[in-house]
Parts: sequence; C-alpha cells; structure tokens
Amino acid sequence: MSTAPKGRLMVHWKEVTLWNLDNELIADEAKRIPLLRRYRATGDMMAWRVDPAGYNENGDPLAGAGPDIGEAGPKVAEIDWSGLPEG
Repeated sequence: MSTAPKGRLMVHWKEVTLWNLDNELIADEAKRIPLLRRYRATGDMMAWRVDPAGYNENGDPLAGAGPDIGEAGPKVAEIDWSGLPEG
C-alpha cells in the first residue's frame, strides 16, 4: 500500500464505500465508477463516501465531533486510483 501526503495510508478506489442520499449502498460497479471518476476529476461527490449511520439527516456527526458527512471519507489525494477504468 502506498502512502498519501502527510503520511496517511492510501485506500484503493475499490475499497471506497459509496452511499446514495437515501442511505443505500452503491455496490454496482457500473454506478460506482462514474461517481468515482467525477470525484477524482472535481473533488465533488454527490453520494456519501462513508457509512451514514453516524450522521443525522443534515449530514452532521451524531457524536458532535468529526467532519460533516460531505467532508468525511478519503480525500482525492488519499485514494489509489490505479486500475480505475477511464471513461
């Protein structure tokens, strides 16, 4: 596993969990790949990248600490994009 900036371990794109705004897991590769391409290109993610169970309906952390849901999960530079099909 390679190292991201600031010494953080990188996560492979296949290991990034995607959820839609209805709290449904996006597991279908045909749906995941375009979302991940968009995130890599723009840094904008219209689907959640983390388990939404720890967040309220406004995307705020239930524990009162940590990132808002839109900022949670790995950043673009923390993802190993090798092998992501081009579109």
